[in-house]
Amino acid sequence: MAYLALYRKWRPKTFSEVVGQDPIMTALKNQIKSGRIGHAYLFCGTRGTGKTSTAKIFARAVNCLHPVDGDPCNECELCLEGESDFNILEIDAASNNGVDNIRDLREEVRYAPARGKYKIYIIDEVHMLSPSAFNALLKTLEEPPAHVIFILATTEPHKILPTILSRCQRYDFRRISTRDITNQLIKLSAEEGIEADEDALAYIADAADGAMRDALSILDQCSAFYMDQRITLEKVLDVLGATDRQLFLRMTRVLLGRDRVACLKELEELFTSGRDTSRFLLDWISYLRNALLLQMMGEEALSFIVLPDSELAGLRELCAQTGADTISYYIEELARLELSLRSATEKRILLEVGLLRLCRLDDPSSQGMLARLEQVEQKVARGVPIAPPKKEPSALKPKKPAAKPKEPAPTGPACLSAQQWAEIKQQLMQENRGYYILNLMKMHSDAETVYLVSDRSVYRDQLLQRNQEKLQDVAAHIRTAIGRDVAVKAITQEEYSVRPSTDQGDDGLDSLLAQIGGPVHIE
Repeated sequence: MAYLALYRKWRPKTFSEVVGQDPIMTALKNQIKSGRIGHAYLFCGTRGTGKTSTAKIFARAVNCLHPVDGDPCNECELCLEGESDFNILEIDAASNNGVDNIRDLREEVRYAPARGKYKIYIIDEVHMLSPSAFNALLKTLEEPPAHVIFILATTEPHKILPTILSRCQRYDFRRISTRDITNQLIKLSAEEGIEADEDALAYIADAADGAMRDALSILDQCSAFYMDQRITLEKVLDVLGATDRQLFLRMTRVLLGRDRVACLKELEELFTSGRDTSRFLLDWISYLRNALLLQMMGEEALSFIVLPDSELAGLRELCAQTGADTISYYIEELARLELSLRSATEKRILLEVGLLRLCRLDDPSSQGMLARLEQVEQKVARGVPIAPPKKEPSALKPKKPAAKPKEPAPTGPACLSAQQWAEIKQQLMQENRGYYILNLMKMHSDAETVYLVSDRSVYRDQLLQRNQEKLQDVAAHIRTAIGRDVAVKAITQEEYSVRPSTDQGDDGLDSLLAQIGGPVHIE
């Protein structure tokens, strides 16, 4: 007997064998048991989720001589005929999409089945029909003969005419979860005598992207390549041209540590091994997605992540070193880089430049700023000293910087001293590390107003987000400290320089201290 591919050999024969679509299977079985069978069904969903297999099971079940709890018995003569049964006609709409094909079908449906109760027409990829073919099919779907059942299958239901959709019972097939695919692969590997590590099967399930057929095809490919050998994760990565996920942990650490030399070394190893760059970035994004879920959801995220314990330990270590803003920023930037690589001729150069830019993390956008602030907060929380940024060497002789204009001193007596402000900042940062941004701003005050002055507008905007929620919190702490209400304003240095003058008076000691600032101790 000729060899059968695994996805054909293990095609489900009963509703209970279809993986990951339990609600749909229950509904179809109940219809068969009760005899309330519709005349037209629409099965929607991505590839490899069981649409055509379910259609064939349903076609056998409605004509089965001895159905078992809604399932076909697969033993009677009608079930054994299977796809050779003249009552079951499978039509590929991709190659039979003309109006003449549908007219021929309309002529055929008038004839009653030779045996059994129903004639079943399975039209696969029905969205490929031409508009005129859809219109020709519409009348038959509207008033079909009692002995005819149409089952339409498609991956793109939005391309089907609304008049067709309204005449069908629609069932949406979900992507099969990675955990369900892994369990099925473990079961089938044991049945086929294929020795495989669980982490290798988990990676195959993840690479299948919710399609059981794709997972079986990859397993078939791996078992053929490594005949009579145990399938390990390294062998699966080699067959797929994918990258070991430990590399993603190392590369993320490189970005966090801004180690450009290590970044280029890792990329050199990647290119030497001949790995696909787009596949590398997509897998890295998937890895960071798992880290983001673990960072935001804690242990509850494990229900959405299928990884061996060794890789989960690395994810937990990564989450302890950085925060959600930084991870989400890396995901967005890597996605943009992967998109630009698709049409690039020099993929290596573009990938190196993109990752070196991420090592510098000098994106002026608010998202890039949040990522930098979050990294500083993580270092402060771990007690790591923050060093000033290193100046880039320049071959040109640097020019003497122009003297900055002297900041205008606030007028009137200060309402908030530097010591009071230092204590307020310490309280705020103990409550929420996000208030570390106050260390990047200067505090000035006069008799009625406290100014939080920043060199860059992005710092000011952070305090003004969500209807000035943070600024109001700062004002509440100041009110508690000095016993009265004062206005608190977050402005840039430029706005502070041109602010309108208030009461004139002698600057007291508090005003002087407010300009100098005070130390901040974070415990």
